[in-house]
Amino acid sequence: MRATLHQVVAELLLFVGLTWYVIQSGVPAWETATTRWIHSWPDAAGYILVPVMQLGTRWVGALVAVVVGVRLGIAAGARILASAGLAWAGSELLKLLVERPRINAAELTAPARHVAEGWSYPSTHTAIAFALAVAVGLELQASKRVRMLLFGLALLVGVARMFVGVHLPVDILGGALVGLVAAQLVSLTRPTGTIHQLGSSEIS
Repeated sequence: MRATLHQVVAELLLFVGLTWYVIQSGVPAWETATTRWIHSWPDAAGYILVPVMQLGTRWVGALVAVVVGVRLGIAAGARILASAGLAWAGSELLKLLVERPRINAAELTAPARHVAEGWSYPSTHTAIAFALAVAVGLELQASKRVRMLLFGLALLVGVARMFVGVHLPVDILGGALVGLVAAQLVSLTRPTGTIHQLGSSEIS
């Protein structure tokens, strides 16, 4: 079920409140401690987290849009691409406006596993991942189990960004909200009455 305009407005207000918190609080100790703890996980965790992290990249967003477009039609693929694109653009613009610095590498227990440039809030990888999770779930009218899997993968993208040492927890939360809002705004353009059920070859 796609979101209503009221839900989107509520999420936007939540994001505004979170952004105000970021601007006012700087980088609280609990955020640094959380990222430091996740970054301290064994390198072996990277065999799972680093590949999953790629789900938050633009090229994966484009690839998913193509696959969905081939399966469900150009309009469905275009909505997927628009969701990921809006999440990316919104996140990058917000970074320029908020200008939150990334975690200080000296505060990590080991050298960062990845080098990232630019500002930290919100996490663009997480924004794209959550936008894809929402958009794909809506286009496929996925079951609750599949939707939980999609959101679980999106959350792992955020965890992976902390694991490699380039983001803080609130960056991840902000990115998730950006992705949710982006995909839900695009979903408002989706015509009603044409639904593809995941696992079914019929459209009703």
